[in-house]
Parts: sequence; structure tokens; C-alpha cells
Amino acid sequence: MPQLVFSETLPALRMYQDPHYQRWRKMLAEAQDYFYQGPVVRWVQNSGHRRIKTIRDRLNPQDILDLGCGDGAHLPFVRDRSRVLSLDIDQPSLLKLSQRFPETPVMRADGFNLPFKDTSFGCLLNIYNLEHMVFLDLALEEMKRILKPEGVALVSVPSVGSLAAELARTISTARHFNTQDFDYDRVSELEHVNCIAQLEKAFRRHFLVKQRFLFPFNLPVLPLSISVTYVLQAC
Repeated sequence: MPQLVFSETLPALRMYQDPHYQRWRKMLAEAQDYFYQGPVVRWVQNSGHRRIKTIRDRLNPQDILDLGCGDGAHLPFVRDRSRVLSLDIDQPSLLKLSQRFPETPVMRADGFNLPFKDTSFGCLLNIYNLEHMVFLDLALEEMKRILKPEGVALVSVPSVGSLAAELARTISTARHFNTQDFDYDRVSELEHVNCIAQLEKAFRRHFLVKQRFLFPFNLPVLPLSISVTYVLQAC
């Protein structure tokens, strides 16, 4: 059984006491499965994973931290999974990951207080995670702190707030989860605290944006994107 490490986290905000959000937390495993099941939803959801795999294979880093790994959605895109340390705060997700990929080392820890020395990793992966971070700058400071000077952070985020992303959510996830007694639209508003414009500004405060890839059209027009993948380097 892999060793699990926990560090104190910041207090949860009062908005997360919302009953719809609390119910969503209990549905997390179901949601994780949904995003990678249907062919269209899976194709969209895997866009960030595919792009990061291409970049990672080209760079071929030796020490990789999958920060906010969830239940291991990116691991099917990794050949040598023993080289990736998977880290998350959610214990059930880590247990699910360990059952699916027993060869992968896992750690339970807080992204706002990472239990690593400065300049510990040459490559950080963060996929569909930072849009949820209320204390975004603190998370980015920790990422920058543990990244080696020549290292890179490969980050993929949904284009929260863009026309294309909102349309995609409306015709897929919202249609699937909204019911008479469950308001997924409200949950989405509570969960996605950082829109794509806020995320990009924050990335530029802490990192040098080496590359940016928009999906599905790699055009420099954020409103037409569903997700964006960044290659970030400490500056």
C-alpha cells in the first residue's frame, strides 16, 4: 500500500456548505467516470491530456509530479507510471487511483502547502484543477517554489467563461446532471471560481508562458476555446 501523507489545509469557505455542492461532493466518483465515458465528452475531456502527453514525450522529464491527480485520469497517457508521483487532497480518489494503477506512487497532500523542498521537480502536471482554486496565487507560488529553474509546469484548464466552454457545458454536463432537486448549474458556479482570463493573468504573474494551445481551434481567441493548455516556466 503506498504511503499517504497529509498536511494541514486552509479552512473551507462558507459557500461550500451549499447543499447542492455537498451533494456533488458525494457524487464525485460518478462525475469522474462520466467525464471519461461517452465518446464525445471523453474526446473533449482528453484534449488536455493528449496535448500534455505530446509535450511531455518531447521533453522526456525524469521527475514528474501530477499535482491534483484525482483518480488518475492522466495515467493512461503515461508509459512509465512509476516515474510519476500522483498527489491529491481527496483520499477516495487516491484509493481509486491505487486500485487502477498499483505501480504508481501516490501521496495525499495539500496544494497550498506542498511537502517538498524548493526546486524538487523538473516537471509538474496540473490538469483541470486550478480553475477550482480559491487561493489561486498561493497554489501557483507553491508550484513555482518546488519547480527546478529549468523545469516546466504543463497546465491544462477549461476555458471557464468562454462562449464555447459554456455552450459545451450546457449541452453535456448540465443536461446530464441537472435534475428537479439538484442544481448542477449552481454547483458549477461554486466550483469554477477562476475564469480563463483570471487564470491566464495569474499564470503570467508567476511564470513565463512559453507556449499556449487552445482547443478545439488553436486560434488566439479565448471565447472560441473549450480548454487551454500552457507550458509554463519559472521566471
